[in-house]
Amino acid sequence: MTGLDWADPFLKSIFPMQKTGQPYVEATGKLKRDNEMTKVVIATHPQGKPEDKWVQEVIEAF
Repeated sequence: MTGLDWADPFLKSIFPMQKTGQPYVEATGKLKRDNEMTKVVIATHPQGKPEDKWVQEVIEAF
């Protein structure tokens, strides 16, 4: 819930992200840790966004 512009410098060296082109979920990726894959979703900060649409898009990204 930070937005890609804030998260990209931290995360791009850890795992590849795929931009989505969606208004609220900006990117997704998979992170391997302890031999387990975890899905990562980079979403815009929710403040001021339409709550129902924002939540639905984030849920669908997972």
